[in-house]
Amino acid sequence: MNEHARPLTLSERADELEEQMMQALNERIITKSVLFRMADGRVEIDNGQALLAANPGKHFLMGADPRLPEMPEKPTLIDFFKARFASTSHMLQSATHALKGGHSEKIVLACLLHDIGVASFIRCDHGYWGAQMIEPYVEEEVSWAVRMHQALRFFPDPSVGYEYPQMYVKFFGADYRPEPYIVAEYERAEPQMVHERAADHAQRHLFLRSGCQGRSQRLRRHHRPQFQAAEGGAGL
Repeated sequence: MNEHARPLTLSERADELEEQMMQALNERIITKSVLFRMADGRVEIDNGQALLAANPGKHFLMGADPRLPEMPEKPTLIDFFKARFASTSHMLQSATHALKGGHSEKIVLACLLHDIGVASFIRCDHGYWGAQMIEPYVEEEVSWAVRMHQALRFFPDPSVGYEYPQMYVKFFGADYRPEPYIVAEYERAEPQMVHERAADHAQRHLFLRSGCQGRSQRLRRHHRPQFQAAEGGAGL
């Protein structure tokens, strides 16, 4: 549907003005992704020919966006925190709690990265997206923890002092129930973690659940799950 066939909303008019200003200030045409437009409830893609006609003499941008801070040739995680991630206070807070609690480096790293999907890409299914983003660069326990915290955060566990966060009641409503795939993920993970807790209480490899209650983080500690697909482990 042609969006100009109806009056534009205030948000759409602001987007249009922003895009006009953006194109006027750049030598190349900077497009917006379908994912970007979906955030405003629109499923559409920039029309290349129309954009070229509206910007005579310009070409499409194929390199780094000049509006963003320049990244070093070999960027580190710190560089992404500084120049590419949105609000990171929650992630830093979580990692600080783990560090002060004397947890292992893997737990601290998992806490630091658990919401990387939200901070750098997308809110929906952020645990799964985040795990895939970091999987090539971290050990398996870390990416597994980032993936699974999305499901495990919805399920109280008195054995480690974790209650359902009241913030979730405020955010999602008291009648919210996780989607079936979230419940299934939890059910696949929990038996393995219970087995690990019973089998060995030594401070070896810990698994965290990250839940937010007010401004505080509650760390859920479980021993490392066994990554055996044949036993029904959650695949990455």
